[in-house]
Amino acid sequence: MIVSLWIRETVGGKRAYIRPNKKKLYPSDTVFCLRYSIDGKRRWETLDAINLNAALAARATKEAALLSAVPAAASAPAKRVNVDDAMATYLSTIVATRAHKTWLAYNLILNEFRKTCAKENIDQIDKADLTAFVVAQKKGGQDDRNGRQPPSGSRNLLTGARNR
Repeated sequence: MIVSLWIRETVGGKRAYIRPNKKKLYPSDTVFCLRYSIDGKRRWETLDAINLNAALAARATKEAALLSAVPAAASAPAKRVNVDDAMATYLSTIVATRAHKTWLAYNLILNEFRKTCAKENIDQIDKADLTAFVVAQKKGGQDDRNGRQPPSGSRNLLTGARNR
């Protein structure tokens, strides 16, 4: 998080912000301000610093405080998606948008995947589960022609459920 130091000058009732010059001496009535963002909102903070060195120290302190601050936890925990519910939703989409033979193939492959994977939620499934499924398919003589990817039905289900 970047915290920048600015000098606020008021000329004719209008405020202007300029960057300070470290080689210049500023009068004691100079107003120093900090510019930073919190939670996506940009903030201005006026400092009670009497000189540039004190303002620079305040800037460094504020930046360290913002960097070390613990981010606020999400107010609502993320909803976990059950594998069986995700399969049902995915297959209902396939029924509505694809041919019946496609639905039959996807239904078969997802049911076979479900036999090898006992995990309940989509976020628990990882690469090891997909690899175990491919190994089980090869042992059963039903392996996919392309051994570099898991079968398309299970891959599409997982990417679709994670994007919700």
